[in-house]
Amino acid sequence: MSPGYFGREAASRRALHTGDLAYVAEGHVYVVDRLKDMVIVRGQSYAPSDIETVAADVRGIRRGRVVTFSVPGADGTEELHVVGEQSPTSWRAPRAIADDVRRAILRDVGLAVATITVVAPGTLERTSSGKVKRRATLDAHRAGTLRSVETHSHVVVQRVARTVRRMLGRFAAR
Repeated sequence: MSPGYFGREAASRRALHTGDLAYVAEGHVYVVDRLKDMVIVRGQSYAPSDIETVAADVRGIRRGRVVTFSVPGADGTEELHVVGEQSPTSWRAPRAIADDVRRAILRDVGLAVATITVVAPGTLERTSSGKVKRRATLDAHRAGTLRSVETHSHVVVQRVARTVRRMLGRFAAR
């Protein structure tokens, strides 16, 4: 790593402040997370990737497609929220997946989860390098535009039922 810009100490300090959280081990730098993405619950800071890794280990959740964030609850304290994509090969009920995610995070991280939204595969926005966009997911959560698999499945079932009724009506009319 460069010590900075030659003869420009102030510019060097600004350039080296990236907002990345990292540690050095055996002479190598390991970037863990971004400072702005930290999850804060009851005054404690948590790396979102730690919580997301626990959630991703739950059967039915797609690896690398989990986002965690904290938002103020009704009483003003920060609450943990989790959004995860259902694995495309999973037929588990979204509620069962959410219950397992809740238990895993409580067991392994010690945090209670306010909401868990299990979304359809391919729902979460990603960067060009394939990382999930935490800020975009948080914005969608706040806007109320995240649809759980359960809600999405319900809409699909309604459409199929409507189509079947229409087709049966046409068949009976003949």
